[in-house]
Amino acid sequence: MAKDMRYVLISLFIYFLTILVHILFSRLKFSRKNQVNVLWLLGCLGAVFYWNVTAISIQADQSFWSVPLRGSCLVLYLLLLFPYYIFFTNANYDSPSQMIMVLLKKRGSCSNDELLREMTPQRLIVSRLDDLREEGFIGNEGGKYFLRTKGIWLMQFMKIYKNIIGREIHG
Repeated sequence: MAKDMRYVLISLFIYFLTILVHILFSRLKFSRKNQVNVLWLLGCLGAVFYWNVTAISIQADQSFWSVPLRGSCLVLYLLLLFPYYIFFTNANYDSPSQMIMVLLKKRGSCSNDELLREMTPQRLIVSRLDDLREEGFIGNEGGKYFLRTKGIWLMQFMKIYKNIIGREIHG
């Protein structure tokens, strides 16, 4: 049993190594899109590395019972990457709530009028439109915005997810 724990430990080690390398790459000030691409690349390399390291270990053991655990730990690694990816992409963008809290922390307190002055259309809308266009979710032709295929897929995913948790998509 203790010998099989090595698969879990290898999986967790490679996960933390992937996160550490991604954090180091993120500090190099790549564009957001490149940071996400680096994360996907590191995740795939980590999965390949895990599979090869554990293959050597299984050949040394010749244990049939280790094979399913090896696959389960690979799935564990991939499942751990998913929440990190969600957290990273959400932390990479400034939400209106985050902007308000940063402003309140900086100033100590603000009136409603002060908050309304700070939350300009440039900060709330234009910057988001630029991000969505840069990431390939929307396009702009003739001054009109439209969803690209990537945006349609994201909206379908969000719709399914919101249905699962019992929330409506507003808009």
